[in-house]
Order: sequence, then C-alpha cells, then structure tokens
Amino acid sequence: GAASRGLRHKPDKLNPLLHTAWPALQGRFRDSDPRIRVQAVALLGFLMEDAGDFLLQKVVQGFLPHAHLILAEQGSATIAAAGRAALLPTLAAIARLLRRRTRGSNRARP
Repeated sequence: GAASRGLRHKPDKLNPLLHTAWPALQGRFRDSDPRIRVQAVALLGFLMEDAGDFLLQKVVQGFLPHAHLILAEQGSATIAAAGRAALLPTLAAIARLLRRRTRGSNRARP
C-alpha cells in the first residue's frame, strides 16, 4: 500500500512493478491459508486505489473468479469477518472503475 502510494503519480514506474508482481499476488488469492488470502485482498484494495485502471483487466480475469471463496470462508469467524472486511472495499473499488469505464465508453458513442 505505502509503496504504491508513493508511486501513484508515476505510472511509468508503478505499472511495470505491478505487472511483475501480479502472478505472485494472484497466487495468494488461492492460498490454502485463509489469512494469506485476506491479506492479498487487502493489498489488492490498496493497489486498486493507486493503479486501478492498469490493474482492472488483470483483476477481472485473475481475482474476481476467486472472490466468492473469500465470501464463503469457513472456519474461524474472525478470519471470515476479516475476509469480508477486506473484500468489500476491494469490490467497491473495482465497481467504481468499471462504472467509470462504462460511462466513458457510452460518451464516446455517436
């Protein structure tokens, strides 16, 4: 989160780093440890705020198919609650970007 905040106005620096790190982060969404999945989602939420336009396609393809696993988390109530708490703002950031893109594409039509 803090590193991406420092580079948010320098996409030429941030985006290549995110491109390189994405496969490792994507793997954490499927980690066997639910605490790791929760932390990965929380990190994604920060990254979506700082580089959402760049990450949107990666997120739609690589994260959204696994989001339901976090919502359906069984076991510790604390982990399940933390997962939902991390997931909801992340999904809200994704929705805002999708809505903004949809509005932009509607304006471009004749």
